[in-house]
Amino acid sequence: MNIYFFKYVVCHEEWFSILGIVNFIVGSIGLIAFPSLANKFSRKVVYILSAILLVLGLLGMFFVGDDHKASVVLFFSVASLFCLGNALAGVSTTVMLADTVDYGEYKSGIRSEAVVFSVQTFTVKFGSAIAGFIGAMVLSLVGYVPNAVQTPETVLGLRVMMFIMSALLIMVILCLYLKFYKLNGSFYFNILKELSKRREKISLD
Repeated sequence: MNIYFFKYVVCHEEWFSILGIVNFIVGSIGLIAFPSLANKFSRKVVYILSAILLVLGLLGMFFVGDDHKASVVLFFSVASLFCLGNALAGVSTTVMLADTVDYGEYKSGIRSEAVVFSVQTFTVKFGSAIAGFIGAMVLSLVGYVPNAVQTPETVLGLRVMMFIMSALLIMVILCLYLKFYKLNGSFYFNILKELSKRREKISLD
């Protein structure tokens, strides 16, 4: 929905391309920084940080990207927070997925990387299709009219759905993560130790 936001809200359609460049640069920095951050703090802390950056970036874009007079510097400064958080979150969730493979082996004795990552590929594609459908529904819901000046209500609805609702969803996801995801710290370390012992025993046998 970014293209609609840049075209009809801030009235700078060329900003869409700039966002892609900013996302690439800042995202690359996030990818490079992830190992150091995870080693210095923990992967859990990095994931929490990524969620905070995402929320701050979304709320920042909501408040500073409210009309055609928006400052390009200010807007992309807060957008950079989102881009950095998005990169860190992407790496974090991939690492978490790999950790579930270890946990599956720990519980069942079967290591199933192929199944886990093939299902992940399917869910990403399925999620993308659902996202496209939701995007179309949101545009309809807020009263979007193609190739026309949008009403203030439509502009506000678009901004709320893009930024406020997305921020709320990220906070819900973070709460679910904190409550249910346990493959961190000593718990996960003990799993790795147990797997190492099992493999060592098998090699000796």
